[in-house]
Order: sequence, then C-alpha cells, then structure tokens
Amino acid sequence: MGFSNTERQQRFREKLTKELTEKLATLEAGLKSDAYLIEARQELAEARQEIERLRRDNRRLTAELKGWFIKLGEEIDRLRRRDFDLCERIDLLKARKGIISIAAFKKIRSCLHPDRVQDDDLKKRFEEAFNIFSELEMYAVDPKQIADKGSATHQASHTV
Repeated sequence: MGFSNTERQQRFREKLTKELTEKLATLEAGLKSDAYLIEARQELAEARQEIERLRRDNRRLTAELKGWFIKLGEEIDRLRRRDFDLCERIDLLKARKGIISIAAFKKIRSCLHPDRVQDDDLKKRFEEAFNIFSELEMYAVDPKQIADKGSATHQASHTV
C-alpha cells in the first residue's frame, strides 16, 4: 500500500525543508566567506598601503643616511688634512733654530715695556706692543734657549 496524500505532502515538505536548509546553510557559508574575502581584501589593501609608506620612508631615510655618510667622509678627509698640516707644523717647529737669540729678544722687548713711558696713551700702546712682541717669542727664539733660561721665570717676566 502506498502513502496517503497527506503523508506524501508531509514527506515532500520535509524533503524540501531539508534541501532549502542545506542551500541556506551553503548560502550563509558563502556569504560568510564573501564577508571574509571582503575583509581580507581590505586588510590586504591596508597592508599594501603600509608597505608603500614604509618603502617611501626607507627611500627617504636612505637618502638622508647617504647625505650623512658623504658629510662624514668629507669631515674625515678634512680632519686628515688638518692632521697632516699639524704634523708638518710640529716638524717645522721642532726643526727651527730661531731668528734671534734670546738675549736680543729680551733687549727689544724691554724697550717696549710700558714703564719706559710716562704718557698714558703711549703707555697703553707700549703695553699692547709689549704683549704682542712677547707672544712672538716662541717663533723668534730657539726653543732650546727658552728652556735653558728657565721657562717659569721667563713666563712671569714678560706679562704685564
């Protein structure tokens, strides 16, 4: 015997409900995956923007660093040249013998001493000349003569 019409309709409704439920679940899963894809695409776009920003920053920083390295190299070259010049000057100072004796230097310097004049204007000029000439001693006199005469008493005697 077969099923009654009511039973067949009931079975058809159950079968249709089951199929629709499965399709609905598939559609919901698809919508969820579509939403996930949309979200993933947005995150990917944001990540690409961040990568591009980082690349721009990297190029800018690389250019800045290159500039700093160039400046650093120039400064190193300048300091090397200065070191070379200073070494040459030291060698020249060590090799020099002086252009006058210490006695002659002291005689000329004593003539410039400000106590030799009475006029206040001349006193100032003589004091300035005396100090300038005293500063030239290290260039005009042989350093060995300066050391032999005793640098402590020498230093005290030529400052006004």
